[in-house]
Amino acid sequence: MAIYFPISFLIEEHAPAGAAALRINCGSVTVGPGGATADGAEVGRLVGLNWTPRWFSFESGGETLRFEVQGVAVIRPARAVFPFV
Repeated sequence: MAIYFPISFLIEEHAPAGAAALRINCGSVTVGPGGATADGAEVGRLVGLNWTPRWFSFESGGETLRFEVQGVAVIRPARAVFPFV
C-alpha cells in the first residue's frame, strides 16, 4: 500500500445527462489493491450525495493519480473508502 498526503481529492460522476464533481479536503490517501481510503476527509459532504462517484483523483508530488471507483463507503466520521472497479 502507498500513502499520500494531498490537500484534497476530487470525485466525479460522468452520466449521459452531464457530470457532477466535488472536491473534498483530506489529511491523507492510502491506495491499496482494492481501493483508496481517504483519512481526515470531510465525510459529511459525502453522506448527502445524490449521485455515485465513478472517478477518484488527487495530486501528489506534482503527479495526478486517477482511479475508477464503484462509489463510496463512509466507515467512520473522518474516513471514506472508494473501492476500485
